[in-house]
Amino acid sequence: MVILGILFLMFVCAGLYALRILFAKGREISFEHRFMIAATPLLVCLMFSLLVYSVIRMPGRDWNAARITPSVALKFGYTLYYPANQGPILNTLYAPITAVAYLPAALGNDPTSAILIAGAINTGSMAFAMLFLLLALKGPEQNTLNRSLRWALWVLGVAAIYSHAGISYAIQSIHADAPAMGMMLVACTLLMLAGDKPSFRRLTVAALLAACAGFSKQIEVFCLPGIFFYLGFVFGWRRFWSPWRRATRGTWGWRGRRRRRVARRKRRSAATQVAQPS
Repeated sequence: MVILGILFLMFVCAGLYALRILFAKGREISFEHRFMIAATPLLVCLMFSLLVYSVIRMPGRDWNAARITPSVALKFGYTLYYPANQGPILNTLYAPITAVAYLPAALGNDPTSAILIAGAINTGSMAFAMLFLLLALKGPEQNTLNRSLRWALWVLGVAAIYSHAGISYAIQSIHADAPAMGMMLVACTLLMLAGDKPSFRRLTVAALLAACAGFSKQIEVFCLPGIFFYLGFVFGWRRFWSPWRRATRGTWGWRGRRRRRVARRKRRSAATQVAQPS
């Protein structure tokens, strides 16, 4: 009932905002633009209701309970991995970040609440990662129309996810795919919006999220070469090569061999002088 009350309040607020924008006078925008701005909050509320409905349906699927078993088992002292002839038998085996991502499900007092918590994490990691991408884009003008366009694009993006059979399964069922794709999308967004000189903090956060995505679902590892080549082509390869070159200078190549020979000669000379009687 609480969820239904919140959704009803959201629709009422969106409707009042739509009426205010639609019949506002003295604005320098056309009726079509006012209509789009007014309709966007209603579409956002409708899409949010669809996401909530997907989460509410998750306790009815048996596989969802099985997939959060590793996360809940950590609460009772089990470990994630056992040898072949030890430990419980699990029907799912993924990298450890998947179990960590669904670890809040262990806070549930019963299986239903645990599945609902994990379902909210699963659905939200994909939907809100896409919302983060669209809201982080910097347009030429930050006005009401552009902000409404971003929210409308988010509605279309989530609708496209639901229209595809494979991806819609990931957002409607608890699985390792949703957290992995969400973290990788946020990492790519941080790098894409880094500007000409990406900060060390931004690169560190993006690298951590990309690594966590790879350790959530193994298929995300194939995105890492794409990120590397993107950074190389956009920011220049010298930014990657120069630190490595400075760190390994004098170690490899003919200069490194020469320095090693000189160092060996000095050590031999010092050893000889120590060995000679005084």
